[in-house]
Amino acid sequence: MKKLQIRLFLNERGGREGIKKFSSLLREKPGDTNTLYGLGVSYVMVGRTNEAIAALSKALKLSPHNEYIMRELGIAYFQAQEVDKALDALQAALHSFPHDTTILHYLAQGYQERGQWDQALSFYQQVLELDPRRVEIYHNLGVVYDKKGFLGPAHENFGLYFKEKRERETALYHFRKALEHTQDGKKRRELEGLIEECQR
Repeated sequence: MKKLQIRLFLNERGGREGIKKFSSLLREKPGDTNTLYGLGVSYVMVGRTNEAIAALSKALKLSPHNEYIMRELGIAYFQAQEVDKALDALQAALHSFPHDTTILHYLAQGYQERGQWDQALSFYQQVLELDPRRVEIYHNLGVVYDKKGFLGPAHENFGLYFKEKRERETALYHFRKALEHTQDGKKRRELEGLIEECQR
């Protein structure tokens, strides 16, 4: 099976079925890279991270520098809370998949966990540019801006998050707080517009 076929199979059948199928195929072809990849992705899907890391590491030894494998290995490392290894694998995969919001999101979370706020902000912003429907990113941005001590942008992003969640009172609170911490005239007008929107 090729990687696209593996993905389609797993999207349709899920990780548990994938484990059965790829374990069976692996008995027939013990050193097949794609089968190991499929098994590793299946384990990632069901949260069996140690087995995912083992299968994907074997696949990567057989096919070094394979970005598809590195992507999934990075996700598995992240699930296993091995942030440094996750960041290394995901950064390598990013060269081939610069618009992959899953990679960007995991990178942002990893840098956030390390306290590297500027890198986290950059990756969260890229996710939002590529997929504005990912409203949880506003919350993440709020947390990072708060950690950096930028209260205006922190409250603005929390406000945007709660506005999208239709929690008007909480959104209003944050937009008003953002207004208190904002000097820029253009930004103040934007915030006033958001406050008016929430009051309608």
